[in-house]
Amino acid sequence: MAAAAKLGKPHGMLSVIGLDDAALEAVCSKARAKLGREAVCQIANYLFPTGRVVSGHKSALDEVRPTRPDFTLARAPCSAAGIVKLSKYLIRMVHLS
Repeated sequence: MAAAAKLGKPHGMLSVIGLDDAALEAVCSKARAKLGREAVCQIANYLFPTGRVVSGHKSALDEVRPTRPDFTLARAPCSAAGIVKLSKYLIRMVHLS
């Protein structure tokens, strides 16, 4: 997992509290649109009714910013964003070993 985390663009995860799924998907979509087709930014985990984890490229996560007073963020330290599209690096490492 640590070796796979070093492949590709810098990536990570971000906890988001206070947005429903549609509003959070709109925020992720806006980040992807700004950064281009290859940018990864998507809901990766459902924690509780308005608590989600977003995973993707760090440049895209930097675009996920509070837009309302009840929308808060917490950066989650992690070595790989293995829940979403970026898991292709982990799959490749497992397959090659």
